[in-house]
Amino acid sequence: MQEVTVDKYGNLKDGRETVMVNGVALPSGNHPQENIARANTALLADAINTERKTGLTPSQLAEQRAELLGALKKINAIPNKDIGGDWEEIEEARDIATAAIAKCEAAK
Repeated sequence: MQEVTVDKYGNLKDGRETVMVNGVALPSGNHPQENIARANTALLADAINTERKTGLTPSQLAEQRAELLGALKKINAIPNKDIGGDWEEIEEARDIATAAIAKCEAAK
């Protein structure tokens, strides 16, 4: 499948074809609503492309992100214990979790 793009007129394109969205026409011409319409069209194109690439809608990705972030925070919060082995591996996992948490929280 080809990536959905926005042409210079603000139309969604899938390859060479214009993508119709429930027959809704975006305003055109030189007025303030045109910038809003173009921004919304770009956002819609990105949402379509995200779903095609991942198989998930943006809201499903947000839900999955929240779950993964929660799991990483739980891993990161595991307290150190002075007994047992494998603490180097646990510290490495905690470092990976800390980096992922920081990246997720910075993207908000």
